[in-house]
Order: sequence, then C-alpha cells, then structure tokens
Amino acid sequence: MRYPVVRNRFLRCYLFLWDVIYFVCSKCFPRKNAVFGDRSLPNHCKRILLRNPAALGDVLYTLRIAATLKKNYPDIEIGVLVGSWAKGLAALSPDISYVHFEDHWAVTRSRKHILYRFWNWLCTRPHLLKDIREKHYDLAVDLYYYFPSSTCLFWQAGIRSRVGYDSNGGDALLTHVLHWQILNQHNVEYQAALLENIGFSMKGLQKSKINIRFLDSDDALLAQYGLVGREYVVLHVGTGEKIKEWDLRYWKKMAIALANRGYTICFTGQGKHEEELIQEVAECLQVPWMSLCNKLSLREFFQVIKNAAALIGVDSFANHIAAMYQMPQIAIMHGAANQYHWQPYNNPNCKVLRRKMDCSPCYFTKLCQRNNECMDIPLEDVLHAVNDLFHISCSAEMTLSPNKEV
Repeated sequence: MRYPVVRNRFLRCYLFLWDVIYFVCSKCFPRKNAVFGDRSLPNHCKRILLRNPAALGDVLYTLRIAATLKKNYPDIEIGVLVGSWAKGLAALSPDISYVHFEDHWAVTRSRKHILYRFWNWLCTRPHLLKDIREKHYDLAVDLYYYFPSSTCLFWQAGIRSRVGYDSNGGDALLTHVLHWQILNQHNVEYQAALLENIGFSMKGLQKSKINIRFLDSDDALLAQYGLVGREYVVLHVGTGEKIKEWDLRYWKKMAIALANRGYTICFTGQGKHEEELIQEVAECLQVPWMSLCNKLSLREFFQVIKNAAALIGVDSFANHIAAMYQMPQIAIMHGAANQYHWQPYNNPNCKVLRRKMDCSPCYFTKLCQRNNECMDIPLEDVLHAVNDLFHISCSAEMTLSPNKEV
C-alpha cells in the first residue's frame, strides 16, 4: 500500500499529485547524483545531514544515531535538520557540527492559523536552502517516515545522495529508497536501517549515549536543589498530549506509596499545565517534596533524571532520557502508539505498562471512539511494577488501599 502511515485520504491525494510532479521534475531537471555504489557510500561521505522534524524524544534517538556514526566514522561531519523546538537539544551533542531548523507548517508546535504557518514556512525556506547548500553535504538522510518528507528540499539543495523511506511521498527524488513496513522494532532501528542499507555500520547503537558536556558536576547540580543522588524518585506526570495523561488520583496514591518508603519525591515537567498537575498531586503528600517544573535547563534535566533512583512517567521525553542511561523506570504508555516503535529503547531496567485493547495500536489519539479507555491502567498494575522495580512490597506499607479515593 502506498503511503502506509498516512490515513487521511485528502492527504493521500495531495501526496500522489506531488509525486507525479516530482517524477516529472526528476526526469526534466535531473540533478548530478552520486555515481558510486551503495556499499561504498561510507568511504565517500565527509558530511552527512540527518533530518528529523519530530518531538524531542524522537530527536534524542537521532542524536544517538549521530553518536554511533561518529564513534564508527570519526572523520565524518554530521549536521541535523530539526524543528526550532529541538535546536537546543541538538546543540548539546558534541557529535553535531551543524544545526539547521525548519518549522514545517504540518508539524510545527505553533498554534497559529494554518495559513500563517504555511506562509512562515514558505518565507523561511530560501534561507534554509542557502544554509544547507553552503555546507556541501555529500549525503542527506530523511529519518522521518511520516508526512512531511524532505526529499524535495534535499533535491533542491543539490545533495548528491538522498536516502529515505517510500512511506511519505517524494521518493522519486531520492537516490536510495527503502520500503517501509510495520515491523516489531523501535523507531531508532527504523532510522538506523536507512544508514545500514547504504553500508554504514550501526555497531554500538543499543548502548549509545549523547556525551553531553555538563556545566556543573552531578553532585553540585543536585545540591543546588537539595537532592542527593539515588535517594529521590522522579515523577513525570505530564506529556505533550493531554490525552496520554494518567489519572491524577492514581498519581497521588503512587506518590504516597513512594514517600512511605523513604524516597524524596521530585516532580519534573514543563509549562503551566504540567505545573498545575504537579500541584494537585503533591497536595496529598505529608512529607517534603520537590518540584523542578519550569526550573531546569535541558542540561540540568538530563542530570536530574540520570542521578535518580528511578523515573516513573507517561509517554514523554523524560522516559527516553531514562532509557538512554538504562536507569530503573516505569513507562505508562497510551495504547494508540505502537509499543515496539515508541517504548523506551533497549533498557533492561524498564517496565512498560499499557492496557491491552483490541483496537491498539490505532495511531490516532484524537479519533478515539472508546473514551480513551487504553489509559485506564489500573493502579494495582503500576504498584506491582514498582514492587518489582525496587524489590519492596509497596502494598503492605501503603497507608491507603489502591481502591480508596484520595
């Protein structure tokens, strides 16, 4: 099936129309493409552009791809093309030489009218093209297999080798196309497959980390907020989509259970909404707690998470950071997402909790016709996971039973 990750039939028609135009353009206005074979690409590439316009968690995995590339091919320079919201994250990685950003009208975080978003994207595109051309990339890889693709951008920029999936349109302008299909593998493995298909080694990806240069030592940073390493548990109650949030009544009981075991509760988050959620959960605690919502820089966020005793959170950027450091974590996941694609990657200390539904994964949280039942994950399931994670019996120590209202 063409465009397997596109459900909207009008968007399918739009993509088909542009694919016809791209095909004609590729024949009438051919670019000078690479002439060497697929498997010799690593020997000819001095600069690579990796593109991922998605959320921070997705970009984090792209940076792990970059770290693996840099370790296996130290002489290669790597640039990334991300959304403006991810520029700060990309800048943390010492493996990235160049950062470009594009706020495409279809994926931008802006809440302004679609016509404004489209006009802004159109006006900034020439500057982006100029910026990319000046770097003289040998290879561009579109790691994002949803709409929109960047194949036209790569083609216009004159990059000789252009790699991507056939799932989001524009593959007529690619020099190397990989067929997309639903597999039981993680999103980062989909990204890696594009590079492996043209001869790059992804050895070491599973344990890859971003080698962030922290401004303060871990102990010094934690001391600023009155924390001691491995003596606090991070609760990350918010997520980018409200529909993926877990019941606040359960969060309250979870916080009480952990506090009763002597752990300091440290809340993290970003934005006014998540700050309000934290205040509502924390009001039930009779012991000191810490909220670092809206207080941490990205660097500090990484440090606070990697030095915790554990992290318990919903589907969010925080979960993917914890997975990178392979620390104890519980991920409470929404059923709309494909678990294999989006769960925390390769963390043997992670317990993923989700409610089994016959409609899962549906991929469309906004079109749910079952009242978001897949996020009705029982508190008992999470408490059992905590018990396994900490090797303690939470149920015996709780002052409140799991079914009692807070």
